[in-house]
Amino acid sequence: VLADHGTSVVNARKVSPSQWEHWWWVCVAGEIVFIPLVFLMTGRWRPKRARQDFEDYERKMQAELAALEGSGVAPATG
Repeated sequence: VLADHGTSVVNARKVSPSQWEHWWWVCVAGEIVFIPLVFLMTGRWRPKRARQDFEDYERKMQAELAALEGSGVAPATG
């Protein structure tokens, strides 16, 4: 096996010390892009607040559906 692939192993050994530097810079660039985007994310960061928002939304939807049913207007499906 080494006779067949010996030259590629030697070439890979010469190149490998500098490859980690390339990927390190790729990771740094990813962090530079990712960190500012965190502040643009929407939504709730705390499960308690997200649950409260969901429950508020559900209450409003139920009230609207009840109002539509009371007025004789069929709610739209979809």
